[in-house]
Amino acid sequence: MYSDPHAGHYEEIPHDWKDPRTPVIIEGAQYYKDLYHWYDDGNVVLIVQDNAFRVYQGILIKRSQVMGDMFSIPQPTITDGAKDCVPDGQPSFEGVPVVKLDDKAKYFHLLLNAILPRDCERLPISEDMWPTDLMGITQTAKKYEFESVATRAMNVLEKILPTMKQPMTSINSRYKSYNMDLYVRIINWARICGLPQFLAIPFYQLATEEWEDASSWSLEAFQTLSPQDQLRVNRVRVRDETRRTALESRD
Repeated sequence: MYSDPHAGHYEEIPHDWKDPRTPVIIEGAQYYKDLYHWYDDGNVVLIVQDNAFRVYQGILIKRSQVMGDMFSIPQPTITDGAKDCVPDGQPSFEGVPVVKLDDKAKYFHLLLNAILPRDCERLPISEDMWPTDLMGITQTAKKYEFESVATRAMNVLEKILPTMKQPMTSINSRYKSYNMDLYVRIINWARICGLPQFLAIPFYQLATEEWEDASSWSLEAFQTLSPQDQLRVNRVRVRDETRRTALESRD
């Protein structure tokens, strides 16, 4: 579950592994109840990929104006002592509205961990997390304007990813020695989130590292950079190669 082929790391899944989530039929389609954030008394169901979160509108609205705007639809009302009902045309489940979101289920789950923590001993956002997970939380939190969550995740990332203030931080501490995919992902993420402090070092790595060990998948990942960013990298690589050739010819 929460599959993400570009997450930067992979876990071995046993052949006999079974999805621990409980299936649920909503509006004629099968989804799976989130393991932690399905509250039977929740008053809204959020569908993210194949994951269903039943949560509380009030808590989300209090933290996010975007959520408030999204939920500004006629709310369920009690009629004749029956269950809540929703307006005609509004998808619903057991009398509560259903809203589909275009996000990654894994990162939305992690976002909810920060908003609705279930473990008082373990911080929902910490340096123990994978950088790509923290990046996903930051991007999702910024999208919905959960500012405190986005700020917390960004502050942790500034400690574990290299920036101009701390360029010597190892970008590969949890990865293999060369990871073009990760550099590309950081650049694209920083562009989307408007976080320029994270751009310089990945650009430098892409422009100066040897690409001999890069896989075809990594080279394809490079193509996901914007044309402008690809040009920035290639200009430096061509310039350095020209200088290297000139120096070798002198010898």
